[in-house]
Amino acid sequence: MQSLKCTALTFFIALVYTLLPVSAQAESIEVATDYWPPFRMTTASGDIIGLDVELMEEIGNRMGLKFEFIRYPWARCLTNLKSGESDFMTGLAKTPDRETFIAYTTPPYYTCHPTFYTQKGMGQTIQSYADLQGHEVGYVRASKYFDQFDNDTTLSKQDLTDEKTMLRMLVSGRLGVIIGTDCQITHDIQSMGLGDKVEPIAYKPDVPIHLYIGISRNSPYLRRMNDFNAILAEMISDGTIEMIAARYFTHE
Repeated sequence: MQSLKCTALTFFIALVYTLLPVSAQAESIEVATDYWPPFRMTTASGDIIGLDVELMEEIGNRMGLKFEFIRYPWARCLTNLKSGESDFMTGLAKTPDRETFIAYTTPPYYTCHPTFYTQKGMGQTIQSYADLQGHEVGYVRASKYFDQFDNDTTLSKQDLTDEKTMLRMLVSGRLGVIIGTDCQITHDIQSMGLGDKVEPIAYKPDVPIHLYIGISRNSPYLRRMNDFNAILAEMISDGTIEMIAARYFTHE
């Protein structure tokens, strides 16, 4: 009789454990990340916050999963996904070489664009790419924007360390134009209080940069790719991602 009770208790515990959400059964799922505001940022206390963090938290809520963002240098993030040490990355652009070890969720959850900026009131004077001639154009060192600009040796360009430095130089008149990814530059303009001093130029390159969630091809969660895709599509359709994004920036 005692043996029967023990067997029944063991079965009950196993059943309860099976019914628990994955987040209660296992350790957090690692999301390797770098620093790219407003998608991934750190607070003064070192906590990682941002659009991507809220995105993954909501996916976790809908799927019964718990994600933990761990910060690494960019190259280490990719290495971790290649080895399977980390399961996920966010804010990824597709490249053929990465697709050998990363599976991308579809659809993309956000789209950015390379955008040129100048001082307030001057944006309409640059209507085409050719109008950039004669301007000193600032860009972030080692960044890629779009082929025409990246490979153009006729423009006067100045490479700088980051977007905020470019914005300060633009406002002070030390640069005539800067280029950046609108997702980040828009956030920096708002956070620096430069909305009345800086504006996009009229010319807008038609080169979308789609952002994806990537899953390591060595991750056990790869088998749930269809579930992730369905939840992501649902969050786009019901306006959740748009609502999250609005907390960090607005598009003009």
